[in-house]
Amino acid sequence: MSKYRILCYQSEFEDFKNYACEYINGMPADKQDQFAIIMAVSMDGAVGFDRSCEGRETINTLVSKCYWVDLGNMSIQPPQEKYSGHMPRLLFRAKNEDFEKLIEEHVTYERNLRKYLIVSRHRHTEKPKESRLAGILKDYNLPITEKELFETLQATCSYLLVPIISREHGQDAFFVISKNLGYFLEEFTSIVDGRGEITFVDSVLKLVFT
Repeated sequence: MSKYRILCYQSEFEDFKNYACEYINGMPADKQDQFAIIMAVSMDGAVGFDRSCEGRETINTLVSKCYWVDLGNMSIQPPQEKYSGHMPRLLFRAKNEDFEKLIEEHVTYERNLRKYLIVSRHRHTEKPKESRLAGILKDYNLPITEKELFETLQATCSYLLVPIISREHGQDAFFVISKNLGYFLEEFTSIVDGRGEITFVDSVLKLVFT
């Protein structure tokens, strides 16, 4: 028996950008890239994944499968088996080991940058080349505005998740970004596991606003 409802609106970027926030609109996505909004409503009409135990469990399980940005130290954390809490600001569902290589590249860059900042006080030395993830992690807004970076993330991640921080669709409602949403929808349906009723809507206006 379903314990809560999940509403999903999906479309290609060409249409989706008309309804998305500035952060999403700033992504250099192709017209055919697929985006979605996912939100939840409890059986008594309360809006947000946090309004039911099953909804909170769904978010925790989804996050546990992803790498995510820790704003406290501007680093990317690995998937955590027993994650508990609200959805982090930006999440990456790794497609293959190439995403781990991106993280290793960034860790090396940060280490070399620290060495550079110390040595350059005393003598001229060459500044290390930025890692491909550096553009995201040097700004609390976590921008993904460079085409090369966006394409790299598309190639190494099955999907990206971005919480809707305005909470206009309740706590932990989120955007999904992917070249193809098929993998996300299959995995998300498995996570929900019949405890929630997933309904696909054909218009943003059919979502519930707070």
